Amino acid sequence: MSNMSTHECKRIARLSAVGAALGVFALQALAQSQPWYIGAQQRFEHQTNVFGTSAGQVSDTVSSTSLLAGIDQTIGRQRLFGSVVAGANRYQNRSDLNHDTYSLRLGVDWETAGRLSGNVTADASQSMADFNPIGLAGTTTNNATRTNGLSGVVRVGVVTRLTAEVGGATRRTRFDNAAYQIRNVNIDELYGAVKYRPAGSLVLGVGLRTTRGEYPNFRLPATGVYTPEGFDRNNVDLTAAWPISGASRVDARLSFGRDRYDTLTARDFSGATGALTWRWQPSGRTAVTTAFVRSTGDDTTLTTVPGQVPYATSATRVQNLLGTAVDYELTGKIKVRAGLSAQETSAIDLLRSTTTSEFVSTATLGLVWEATRAIRAGCDLTFRNRASRSGVEGYDASVIGCFGEFVLR
Repeated sequence: MSNMSTHECKRIARLSAVGAALGVFALQALAQSQPWYIGAQQRFEHQTNVFGTSAGQVSDTVSSTSLLAGIDQTIGRQRLFGSVVAGANRYQNRSDLNHDTYSLRLGVDWETAGRLSGNVTADASQSMADFNPIGLAGTTTNNATRTNGLSGVVRVGVVTRLTAEVGGATRRTRFDNAAYQIRNVNIDELYGAVKYRPAGSLVLGVGLRTTRGEYPNFRLPATGVYTPEGFDRNNVDLTAAWPISGASRVDARLSFGRDRYDTLTARDFSGATGALTWRWQPSGRTAVTTAFVRSTGDDTTLTTVPGQVPYATSATRVQNLLGTAVDYELTGKIKVRAGLSAQETSAIDLLRSTTTSEFVSTATLGLVWEATRAIRAGCDLTFRNRASRSGVEGYDASVIGCFGEFVLR
C-alpha cells in the first residue's frame, strides 16, 4: 500500500480520537437500555473495474472506516429518530480518488390527541458518483456528489377507514466535477391523497402529485451556453397495500401523468409509471422480496409512496427495473442474502441531444455473522454487467468485500 501523507495521518488520528471518545461515552451507559446506538465499522473491498470501462480496466483495493450513530426515542405521542454514518475511503493505488462520505437522516413522527398525525424528515448525504454513467462521457477523476432533502406529510383520520394526507418534498443535488454539473438538479414536489380501507387490512388510495424541477447548469447542445432547464410533472397516483396473508404482502403504485421540459422536448413523456413490490415469507427462516419499478428520470417519488426507489439521473427518460432478493437465516447468528436485478434505461445524451439506452444486470451474494448483540462481521460479492449497445460502452465489473462492525445499543 502506498505511503500515507501527513494530512491523511492527521485525518485518521482525528477519526480514531473521536471514535475512542464516543466509545468511552457509550461504555458508561452500557448497563442501561438506551434509545440510541453508537459504533464503528471497518470494511475492505477489491474492485476489478473501478471506472466501469470495457478496455484498460483499473482494479484497486479500498479501505472504508466509518463511525455510525442513531436514535429512536418516543416522547409521549411523538417519536424522534435519526441516524448518521461518516466514513473515510482510501484507495491503495489511486490516492487521488480518496474521499469522505456521510449519510445523515433526522425526523419526527407526531400525532395529536385527535386524528391528526404526520412526520417531518431531513436528510443529507455525500458519496462518489458513477464514473461512467449513461448520457455523459466517463471520467477517471474524483467526482463527489452531495444531496440534501426535506419532506413532510400531514394526515387526518389515522384510525378510521378514510384517511386524507397532504405533503411535500424538496431535494437538491450537486456534483463536484465540472463536467457533471450539468446534472445538478433542484426538485420541489407537492401531493395530496385519500386512502380508504374497504375491509380487513386492504388499503386503497388515490392522489395527485405535481413537481417542478430545474437543472441550473444545463448546457444547450447547439451553442454550448449554460442556462437553466426546467420541467413540470403532473401525476395521478393509484395505490394499494394488501397483506394477502401473514406470510405475503403486496404494495403497488400506478401513476398516470406527463413530463414537460422547457426546451429539451426530447425528454417529454406521457404515459404510465409505477411500482409493484411483493414480500413473501414462505418459512420462519426465509424471506423473498420481488419488485418492479418503472420511472421517468427524477420521477420516482421524493415522497412516501409504496415501492419507491431513489430518483435516477437528469439524462434518464424511462427506466424499468426488476429485482428479487432472498434472505435466509442459516443459523440463529448467520444470515445469507442473494439477489438478482435487471435494469433497462433509455436516456437523452445531454450534450448531443441523442437517445441512447443501456441494459444492466447485477447479481449479489452476502453473508453476515452476528456474533453478539454488539459485534457483526460479513462478506459479500457483487457482479455487474452492462451490455454493449449503440452509443453505450459495455463492461463487466465485480466487487468483493468484507467488514467488521462494533455497535453499542
